[in-house]
Amino acid sequence: KKKLYKTVAAVLACVVVYVILWTAIDPPTKQAKAVLTDAVNDDGGSTVQISHSCASSDSPFWRIAAMVYLMVLLLTATVMATQSRNVEASFNETKYLAAMIYSHFLFMLLRFLVFFFGGEVIKNDSGGAGVMSLLLSLDAMICMGIYFYPKFRHARNQPTYSVSGRGTIDRS
Repeated sequence: KKKLYKTVAAVLACVVVYVILWTAIDPPTKQAKAVLTDAVNDDGGSTVQISHSCASSDSPFWRIAAMVYLMVLLLTATVMATQSRNVEASFNETKYLAAMIYSHFLFMLLRFLVFFFGGEVIKNDSGGAGVMSLLLSLDAMICMGIYFYPKFRHARNQPTYSVSGRGTIDRS
């Protein structure tokens, strides 16, 4: 049990060090993005739309490193799900773990596509941030649903017991 806690603490420490390094080496700054629109202003000239965002440099290194880390976690979870598929049925959560892995992979793939190809479709930074936020939120909600819904359904379908005045247990 202590080994598991140490492993979790080590992984968490790596994530904290990564975030601290990212913030120290490439701190977020205000960035402006100018887009020439088709709209015409009162003087007959073109309108430039300027959007501001807070982000690190344009280098994709930090996001790619985070995606690689997530891929390693997904591969590790896949190995764990494969190794635990022969566990006794009452303890076996392999099918739920596999569903969560597929869900996470799908949303990671969608975030990857938005990150690298979203600029072609999404013209402003706030739209891209909104899409990323939506994908991350859906990923978390679906993951929680995959994990907790079967547990709640199982708990709800369990028979209830009541104690009568004689000290016996009646099953309803």
